[in-house]
Amino acid sequence: MNHPSVPIACLGAVILYGCTEALPEKPAASGAHHAVADSAAGIAIEGTGAKVDDILLARDDGGGRAGEVVMRFGTDDNPLHGVIRLNGVKRGTSVGAVWMAVEAGGVHNHVVASRDLTAGIQGNVADFSVSLPRAWPEGRYRVDVYLDGILVRSREFEIDEDSLRMARNARARDATD
Repeated sequence: MNHPSVPIACLGAVILYGCTEALPEKPAASGAHHAVADSAAGIAIEGTGAKVDDILLARDDGGGRAGEVVMRFGTDDNPLHGVIRLNGVKRGTSVGAVWMAVEAGGVHNHVVASRDLTAGIQGNVADFSVSLPRAWPEGRYRVDVYLDGILVRSREFEIDEDSLRMARNARARDATD
């Protein structure tokens, strides 16, 4: 008998990467940190001004770096990249990403992978990527971004066969141009 979570069981074997390089030396903010709403860019960390401006989703460029920015992924896209645009993040700030299967492969709100980096982040951008040793199960996913352990922004996305077909068609058109 097939168990509904079997298609996603290999998610525990995920590989997660993060790129870090030193930022210019800046003094760390002191005092307690609390999240506060910021209408333009989600949540800022009170007392630091640190915030996440955007979370971009991207396919791999074939060399382990973020490539084409997308709204959704195909099942064969591997690895997936979450490119986090940071603002006001000081050296020593913890930047974390948690990849969640919201509803995919028979599971709900399942942690796929997580990773924490300590800033400096090159150019105030962090590239968190996640990979499976096989095709991704179709469904809804989310990447949550944390600054100093506080959830500041989330981005939901889907993985499906239609996105895979559209990506293949676009690549074929590009190859003939």
